[in-house]
Amino acid sequence: MTEQSPVHPFREALGPPVIAATPMKFRSEYLDHIMSRQISKIGAGWFLGRMFYLLGEHLERLEPCVRAWSFLLPPSLNEWAIIGFNVYGQILLLDQQGEKGTLSPAGMLDPLTVSYVSSPELDVISLLGHWLPERKLPGFLDTSVYEQFLSTSQRLLEDEEILGIEQALPLGGEMTLQNFAAIDIVDYYEATAPVYATAYAEFGGGTPTKG
Repeated sequence: MTEQSPVHPFREALGPPVIAATPMKFRSEYLDHIMSRQISKIGAGWFLGRMFYLLGEHLERLEPCVRAWSFLLPPSLNEWAIIGFNVYGQILLLDQQGEKGTLSPAGMLDPLTVSYVSSPELDVISLLGHWLPERKLPGFLDTSVYEQFLSTSQRLLEDEEILGIEQALPLGGEMTLQNFAAIDIVDYYEATAPVYATAYAEFGGGTPTKG
């Protein structure tokens, strides 16, 4: 008998997509090959009760969000691919500049903390194999506020809607539904960018803190 391949850690921890999507494509032939193999193991689309969208097509529509908050990005990150986002508007980015044979660094634009989350250990393979299934990305799989929203509103968010945080956590905000509002994701990023960019510059390039 042929041995079955082991279940991918992502699929084991988070299950298959609840709504499947056509997989996204990457500009680099090498990166597209790597990611096609990963997607074949975990799937693409909406996962975890529509908590987050990953590796599906049409994510380029979120480019205005990344451009609006580009003040948070590391200087070396200027050729990115958006590979996912969740109900709080946290956006997963992949660095597409890595040379052939290297692992592409990954990171997350985080409205909850007004920061760009990255690590030397966070690349595209570890993101899917460890960081997401082991819930290591801060807030990304925190379902608490989303569950409150579902219970209160009795509806799902639209594809372009997020629960936008009104007062970021470093500024004293809390993970309660009262501190979030349903809003179009692009509108949220573009509306908050001027205030956060100014505060970021005033605090010397650090995350704004409560004054």
